[in-house]
Amino acid sequence: MPKQKKKAKAKKSNKKARSKTRAVSQASAKPAPTNAKTAIVTELLERTNGVSIAELVTKTGWQPHTCRAKISVLGKSIAIEKSKNTNGDLVYRKVAGSDQAASKR
Repeated sequence: MPKQKKKAKAKKSNKKARSKTRAVSQASAKPAPTNAKTAIVTELLERTNGVSIAELVTKTGWQPHTCRAKISVLGKSIAIEKSKNTNGDLVYRKVAGSDQAASKR
């Protein structure tokens, strides 16, 4: 019996794939984030008795290491002091009059 030839596959066109671009209108643009949790952290730091990491965790829903990182970042723009309260917990507070850049450490 003679062998049957395999059917030749149709060649694919060598056209480059064109990316689809969409024009973004002003109405469909997403609004800028409000940084609501950062505002909560700065508000709590402005209290006279300061704020502990445990309080920040409950207010923001962040993990403790995230709260400490946010305090570290905010410390670059405002002066933040840390001390222990009467219970022995570490509390952070904004230094009065530190609206400008934080002092160099």
